[in-house]
Amino acid sequence: MADQRHVFMLDTLLDTRLATISKINPELATKIVADPETYEKYITRPNDLFVEFGINAAEFEEAYNKRNVETLMTSLPTNFLFEMENIAGSLVNLKSQEPHNVENIDFIINTYPYTDLTPAEHERILDAVSARLQVIIRFSTVCQSPAILSPAVIKGNQYNAIYFYDFREWLKEHYHADKVTEATVGIIPSVYIYTIPQFVDLDQLREAVEFQNPNGENANPIVGMQVMFSPFFRLEPIPMELYSLVRSKKIADDVSGK
Repeated sequence: MADQRHVFMLDTLLDTRLATISKINPELATKIVADPETYEKYITRPNDLFVEFGINAAEFEEAYNKRNVETLMTSLPTNFLFEMENIAGSLVNLKSQEPHNVENIDFIINTYPYTDLTPAEHERILDAVSARLQVIIRFSTVCQSPAILSPAVIKGNQYNAIYFYDFREWLKEHYHADKVTEATVGIIPSVYIYTIPQFVDLDQLREAVEFQNPNGENANPIVGMQVMFSPFFRLEPIPMELYSLVRSKKIADDVSGK
């Protein structure tokens, strides 16, 4: 029998981007939450430069890199919690239908870079997630940096899927020309890596979207990324909206059962 082991970065469950913005520009953070037009602009952004919001990109990057427990305390839940519920439900159904293929389901919350969380705080995180999901699966936490989360570690822990907010830091550690071998990235072709597609260079993105192959068909840059990484792992993009704060209407509908 096989287990299903899924790793979720804590930054996928809490909108620590918005909490970081609130430190830099509290008025903008309030507007993102309260104003539908600004919220729509926020959840459809192509990257985290936030230039269109009047935020200095270097200032945001510096503040975000320093995020800590205080950041978590001011972070709102993301829409991904609902997606996580769907993932859990699908796996539970698979287990009931194919018990020979799925014995245990493990959801592992990776709390990195919040290295100063106490054991009690880890438990509160797990309690909150399990209460949201309401399914009988195993929950646990780890604190593993992208550097530690090597392909060998991924394979050794038999992870089936890893949900990053932005996996570029992991790529910088493990996806280099001199590292792509059977001993590194090449050993995990069956692992799904989920992440938002960040397009920093918007001119290049527009060029990629407008590019046509010899048959006159438009290219899809996301499909191109998937093909490029396919020999090493399975890349699945996740919309920015899922990793952003939950719409207030969504909460109301969820509570009312709509």
